[in-house]
Amino acid sequence: MNKSRIAPPLKVLIADPGALFKRSAAEALAEKGFSVDLADSAEETFERVRVFEPNIVFYDLDLPGYDGIEAVTLIAKTRPLKEGYIIACSVHAGAGLAGGVREAGAWDFMRKPIDVESLLDVVQVLKRHIRRPRDLPREAANSSLKVALGRCPRPGCNAPVAAFGLKPGAMVTKDDQFETLHYLKAARKHEFVDYNLLSVTVCPRCYFAWDKTLKLPQNPLPAGPSICRGASAPVLFRIAAEADDTLFTEGRTSAAALIALGLAVENHRASAAGESVEGQGILADLLFKAAAVAHGAGDDRQRDRFLADAEEVCVAMTGLAGCAEVYRAAYQLTAIYVFFARDVDAARTLKAFERLARPEKGRLKPRDSRVLEKYRAAAARLLAQRNRYRRADYFPR
Repeated sequence: MNKSRIAPPLKVLIADPGALFKRSAAEALAEKGFSVDLADSAEETFERVRVFEPNIVFYDLDLPGYDGIEAVTLIAKTRPLKEGYIIACSVHAGAGLAGGVREAGAWDFMRKPIDVESLLDVVQVLKRHIRRPRDLPREAANSSLKVALGRCPRPGCNAPVAAFGLKPGAMVTKDDQFETLHYLKAARKHEFVDYNLLSVTVCPRCYFAWDKTLKLPQNPLPAGPSICRGASAPVLFRIAAEADDTLFTEGRTSAAALIALGLAVENHRASAAGESVEGQGILADLLFKAAAVAHGAGDDRQRDRFLADAEEVCVAMTGLAGCAEVYRAAYQLTAIYVFFARDVDAARTLKAFERLARPEKGRLKPRDSRVLEKYRAAAARLLAQRNRYRRADYFPR
């Protein structure tokens, strides 16, 4: 007999002392197609986990019978929960409680009272993750691409990942005024591919994401494995839940690419690499790339929102001591102001190069001086030819 291709319903165990909450939550989950079981105590929870084998457990830390963190630790170590998710909850939110339950094995912590809609949102996010496509691509169908198989660099994950690389010389490219590459056409016998959609690699297990085209700082502070720490799993899972099934494929859509870039932005902000001036420059580049992808997708509102975020980053950078990354940020800030026809702001930013040319201590190094002059001249050229770089004249879709 052939096995059914319809996936069995996900199982949710609600361990909570409140009878009314459990009944309301169980009814709402059942309406969404989930299988639900209930528990009233820690001991009953342990028993139901072994018998019911839930995918998701909502556990009230104040249930009688065990210390809350101890109970979460025991639940997380049971065989059915090795691949499952524990949502710990409590009316208390003392210092370190959320961190303590996560260290004990919980996926997230929620402060009570919890409304049913919030519970449904969390379960739907986890359902999306559990049902995600599992097969990684082994080779690319597009002649311009190559696939590199590897492991997630995030400490504690090490899941298999597939990164899409662009073969040398496969694309004819051009920089826009923000120094973001646009892929215009295929070269020689290659096929066209917009590599901005594929350059961000996403781990299918923890959603750690990084852009292969942007190199991390050489000497991040602090150094070491912490450079790969990222945003918390609940934050990343919620972002990834908005993606379509092309997130891990060669046929990644613009919508999925924007989700991938959003994951990369959140991970970079939370990493040690993102704390340095070089890291802030990479963050700006991620936002500029997201703006280019949104523009290509015809979403001008989202494009402008990404550019507004990039403006915040560049404004903060131009207040730092002069260096190559700061000079580039001042140029990019000028480009943003020209793009939005904020010419007074653009002129004021151009004058900021004068301050950057006079460091508080010592003199500019020859290399820094050359970089400064390069970007000052480029910013002046942008302002002089500003009508060519307005929003209405941005790269055609």
